[in-house]
Amino acid sequence: MARQNERQVIAFAVLCQNVSSGCNYLQPVEFPVRESYPNTNHNIKHLAHLTSSKRMAQASKSPFPRGIQGDSCPLRPSANPPGPLSKGELSVQTRSSDAKTSENPQRLDSLVGFPRRVIQPRSCFHPPNVAMPDRTTSPERRLVISRQTRKGQYFTEPLSENVSLQMMLIPAGSFQMGSPADELDNYEDEQPQHGVTVPSFFIARTPITQAQWRAVTAYPKAQRDLDSDPSHFKGDNRPVERVSWDDATEFCQRLSQKTGRTYRLPSEAEWEYACRAGTTTPFHFGETISDELANYCASEIYGRGIAGEYRETTTEVGQFPANDWGLYDMHGNVLEWCEDDWHSSYEDAPSNGSAWIEADRSETTRVLRGGSWNYGPGGCRSAYRFSNSRDIRNVNFGFRVCCLPPRTS
Repeated sequence: MARQNERQVIAFAVLCQNVSSGCNYLQPVEFPVRESYPNTNHNIKHLAHLTSSKRMAQASKSPFPRGIQGDSCPLRPSANPPGPLSKGELSVQTRSSDAKTSENPQRLDSLVGFPRRVIQPRSCFHPPNVAMPDRTTSPERRLVISRQTRKGQYFTEPLSENVSLQMMLIPAGSFQMGSPADELDNYEDEQPQHGVTVPSFFIARTPITQAQWRAVTAYPKAQRDLDSDPSHFKGDNRPVERVSWDDATEFCQRLSQKTGRTYRLPSEAEWEYACRAGTTTPFHFGETISDELANYCASEIYGRGIAGEYRETTTEVGQFPANDWGLYDMHGNVLEWCEDDWHSSYEDAPSNGSAWIEADRSETTRVLRGGSWNYGPGGCRSAYRFSNSRDIRNVNFGFRVCCLPPRTS
């Protein structure tokens, strides 16, 4: 372990030296992180607030189908929707046939276009094997969230006069990719767990924002036209959404042409490695999740967690705590496109961190990671996988970019 840490320190030093000659110098940064774990001294009776009328009403009024749901609630139009959505965007995740394949008949998994079996299903709104009391109006918090500070390094890529892109340095290392068979809400396509060794790389600190998207769409076209304002939820510092895999790839190509550096989508292995940041728990901050830590459908709970606010919209990037490597919004907010073609298991997956790409990509779907603002907590886990067609644009779909470090001579 000491030798591995020493190699990582040397790699950091080499990267600092090379990057500083090619763009803005690598800058040190300190950032707060959070770790969550259940409060074992809390009385289980306080879980009852999950069934309060306020929480149930909040969970049911979304104009969109939730990603992972504990009940097959129908679509209900919001009283004040932010704008019109096409029928395709409302239906792109609706796959009611998946409910028939689940071991839990109440569970509607609407995330992929083919059946996926839930290995560790759960009931909605309460932990397994726990009876819910009638009601509690002001529950105590059931999570202990510790606050710590971490250090990292990044460089800044100017995109326009007022817009820039921060790229965090991710150290080389190895990890176990996928979920263990006993992880709550895991799927067969997250197995088998397998060792992957990932070289150093840079990745955006946040999903690409609408301001960053707009700046790069003004660059000369590489292969295709881009809509400069595609997002449903508007805001310069909100993540861009309603972008396809093809759109995200064009963004990377334009940015590469402009800067002379190689920008691309992360491989699925790079994405999970960066998300976990050395952790092995379902979420990079611990065993469960809360609305203080991420933007997701928090009216549902995960494991021994708590219910919270379902915001029904994207939020500004960087609003929630970073992981141990300084990356924000790795759980929830928007799903993020990866370079890989979809494979239904990790059998024969690459072990070197590279993207898993077929020779003929004309009929393959592409991988997305990270969950979304309207996904349940199980769909925001570090190991969770999703796929869709490369040309699909949806209010849940965004991306972040990678940059390769300069080669040493």
